[in-house]
Amino acid sequence: CELCEEEGIRFLSDEIYHGISYGKEEATALSFSSTAIVINSFSKYYSMSGWRLGWMILPSDLVEPINVLQQNMFINAPTISQTAAMQCWEDETIEELERHVAKYRASREIVLKEMGAVKEIPGKNVAPADGGFYVYVDLGDENVCMEEGLGSTEMCQRLLETEGVAFTPGTDFEDPANNLGDRRFRISYAGGTTTVKNAMEKFLQFWPTWVDLVKKA
Repeated sequence: CELCEEEGIRFLSDEIYHGISYGKEEATALSFSSTAIVINSFSKYYSMSGWRLGWMILPSDLVEPINVLQQNMFINAPTISQTAAMQCWEDETIEELERHVAKYRASREIVLKEMGAVKEIPGKNVAPADGGFYVYVDLGDENVCMEEGLGSTEMCQRLLETEGVAFTPGTDFEDPANNLGDRRFRISYAGGTTTVKNAMEKFLQFWPTWVDLVKKA
């Protein structure tokens, strides 16, 4: 934030996953800068995905320009969404949301433990899962064969077709120019712990067939 202010760069902070963290307490950009733009939403911590409701915190000089831009894109958020969101700060709601985070934490531990059992994927290939409800994994060069089209996209498709488990290939999260997306994949643990446990068991069951396929390619 300080560097951006010194260089005249506007710092924009996406804080949509704040509230869902494990071991490390998140900090808002507003703690470090009075000129930062903060974007947040009710979709993640508040479990209102699909309600299309969020907010921005702006420095005073941007309030009017953003208001003008917003008026040309939409009038206001749906009334029913706003009414529902008013309950988010009630004590009983926060207690329920914290139970959600506890479930995410338990599911996260399942995913990390099961990934640790995959000897072909070293721990350094599993991105730190300090917040949110995803684990991002790099298959490494040894577990893909790009020449034969055996990357993470193909792996995820085969996993879905054979085991009924949906992981997301990294192609949506990487620069298409470097092809790293087809070497990486994302696991969501937003579902219940039973769902996550079953999914990871099926992945471990599927994994040896994938390794064998790549070796033979």
